Amino acid sequence: GMLTTDDPFQYLGGLGLAVRQLDGKAPELYISNLRGSGANGGAGRVEGAAKFLATELATRNFHPGYIRGLMDEGYAGTLQVLDGINNFAGWQSVAREIVRDDQWQEFMDVYVRDKHRLGLAKWFEAHNPHALAQSIERMLEAARLGQWQADPRSVAELKARWRELARRYDVRTENATFQAYVDAGF
Repeated sequence: GMLTTDDPFQYLGGLGLAVRQLDGKAPELYISNLRGSGANGGAGRVEGAAKFLATELATRNFHPGYIRGLMDEGYAGTLQVLDGINNFAGWQSVAREIVRDDQWQEFMDVYVRDKHRLGLAKWFEAHNPHALAQSIERMLEAARLGQWQADPRSVAELKARWRELARRYDVRTENATFQAYVDAGF
């Protein structure tokens, strides 16, 4: 998938970034989708990267069944959540045209607000609160950098949750600019 490792955004996204740097506009990015079965799935198809990413998010990263499976894995599952968000942020950096604000918002709604009522706060805190804090840091960095046009309420909620995790679990960041941002207004 596009979010399971950093290879897709490094290579395909990196090529797109290089073309944008040279031409001044982003190229269209395509994925060879070899998933599925039957007439279309077995033979494969070419899809736009934005569509493929949106489908992967909906059917994997944001899907309650997938998340329940991650929860069964404990600590390792928390790292998979963090990897998905980190790789999504990688796409944001190299191919911003395929990432949407509502997808960032959905990461927050699913993993921080626990949209599916799976008990994610307790799960993260029991297995790896630092993974949740790092995920929130990624979301806040996207907002701070203007990559995600997050509403002020969401930003304030993310900042408060990060500060709470930092206080309770000795979470730290090496990013002084982020630390000033998360502490602003507190």
